Amino acid sequence: MFFGAATFGLPESNFFAETLLVEFVGAKADLLAEMAFSLVW
Repeated sequence: MFFGAATFGLPESNFFAETLLVEFVGAKADLLAEMAFSLVW
């Protein structure tokens, strides 16, 4: 449903998908960094 809307070429949906993806990846990286940091300390 979500990605189906993005493939229609709607700029809003595409932008929303990219923003969500970037936030998700950013959160993952942040979590991994915190885990690695806690392991070091």
